[in-house]
Amino acid sequence: MFTKETDQFKFSIEFQQSGGNWHDNETFYINCYIYSEEFADIVGSTFYQYMKRIEGITKSSYSRFDITTTTNIKKLEKTILNDIEKVMVFFNSIINMEAFIKIVNNNDLLLKYYLIKHRYNDVENFLVNENKKFGMEDRWKLMKKNLKEVCAEYGYISTTLRDDL
Repeated sequence: MFTKETDQFKFSIEFQQSGGNWHDNETFYINCYIYSEEFADIVGSTFYQYMKRIEGITKSSYSRFDITTTTNIKKLEKTILNDIEKVMVFFNSIINMEAFIKIVNNNDLLLKYYLIKHRYNDVENFLVNENKKFGMEDRWKLMKKNLKEVCAEYGYISTTLRDDL
């Protein structure tokens, strides 16, 4: 794992070997992580709060990388370096907590952060977006119940999660 640390964040890139490799085919993935100690202190999280495979950041068509006996290594090297440069530009754009909050992809931690910081407009926007994404699915009733419980844990009653809506 390669890591770059700033005062606020730890940025990491990891090369993950695939479990399905053979003697003539080596497959690997590139994972990208961001950790904020400030965010962790607020929500009680000890793991990376942002995790994506490289193609989720670069919008590259490569979800994995394969090395075989016919692989053009120079081309593969160029592709990987280009993608890592894009990731570094993305990492460098995360300069403060607000920029970080916009990309956190752990919904449980994000909701908890908003509640603890009393950012109730953000809580409602979060809940509206969750309803838009999952409201028509069978699992929404259970999700809604769980979200209500989390909100109640922090003394917040959401207008978005009312049963009469």
